[in-house]
Amino acid sequence: FEQYTWDLKAERANSDRDTRNRVVVGYTYDLPIGRGGAILSNVTPGWNRLVGGWQIAGIVQAQSGFPMNVTINSPPIGDPAGTGAGLLRPNCVGPIQTLDIRANHGRYVTSSAFAVPANGTFGNCPRNVLPGPGMSNWDLSLSKNLSIRERYQIQFRAEFFNVLNHANFVNTDNMDIQQPTFGRITQTLPPREIQFGLKLYF
Repeated sequence: FEQYTWDLKAERANSDRDTRNRVVVGYTYDLPIGRGGAILSNVTPGWNRLVGGWQIAGIVQAQSGFPMNVTINSPPIGDPAGTGAGLLRPNCVGPIQTLDIRANHGRYVTSSAFAVPANGTFGNCPRNVLPGPGMSNWDLSLSKNLSIRERYQIQFRAEFFNVLNHANFVNTDNMDIQQPTFGRITQTLPPREIQFGLKLYF
């Protein structure tokens, strides 16, 4: 959001979708079990249909968080600049230090680095001054291919999204430094989800 339309220089800041660091790794691995593999290579054809043909695949994602705005938008001092705007930025008066959300009962940042600007002035904090919490996610699938004659093939799949059930916190709107909820983050991306599938190829 803009504090003052006529001072665009003060609006230079990180993009809303700025992600400084991001890595995505995808992998597929045929388990070496059954005939032709390193494990149980001498099983009978019947047992090979059970233990062979298994495959593991997955996607690992890790990234830094999207930035957030720190604001002043509540009475009685929601408009220190006197412009009639309902949403302004505070002054940055110290280094911004983020906290461990789990260890601090949902608190991600404190208000000690910010202050309400003097009457008739705009805050000097830039837009999107606060880096949001990062994300780390592992998706995993286990599949089994079974041939039926030459024409047909059945595939069983078990898919695990966020297999480690890691809590990935998302950006919050609790960024008004005058509110007691300032800097608290309570929402997360979905927890672990599991689904099963059966496909027939012909």
